[in-house]
Amino acid sequence: MIRLAVAGGLTLAACLALIASKTREEGELRAVISGHEACAEALTKADLVTSAARCAAPVAAVHRRAVMAERCDMALTAADGFGIEAGCSTPVKREVAKVAARTGERDRLTDEINDLRSGQAAAIARAETRGRAQAERNSRAQSELDRAPRGDDGLGRCDAECLRNLGRDGPG
Repeated sequence: MIRLAVAGGLTLAACLALIASKTREEGELRAVISGHEACAEALTKADLVTSAARCAAPVAAVHRRAVMAERCDMALTAADGFGIEAGCSTPVKREVAKVAARTGERDRLTDEINDLRSGQAAAIARAETRGRAQAERNSRAQSELDRAPRGDDGLGRCDAECLRNLGRDGPG
């Protein structure tokens, strides 16, 4: 009977140790599950500090990249220079800088073309004015030559007064 009592006592002790071990294991598993739930909740928000504190480093790093990408997208959509500088990666910033440089160059060239066109229009107007003035001088000179007295050979003779009139710029 003593053997049976000892065997029963050992069995009871083994069962109590097993129960204690499983209780500890259950507590650890509940803590892990609670940690995962806390991490999952932190990942639904854009708070990088909370996700870094509650999640494993690789998960927090992926969350950080996702949040930064979302912030960058919003900044690009809104054309927010500060947001782009703060939230976008270096390759994105480089492309934004290229676009800004090309846009500036396009605007400068557009201004230059507009200036050239306006200068060209003014030059054409000046040339037309000079052409009209020259045509008027030619016409006056021809009129003066036509009024000059004719010689026996039928050619006009232009005396000193006629030559003075030919050299005048205004109407005579």
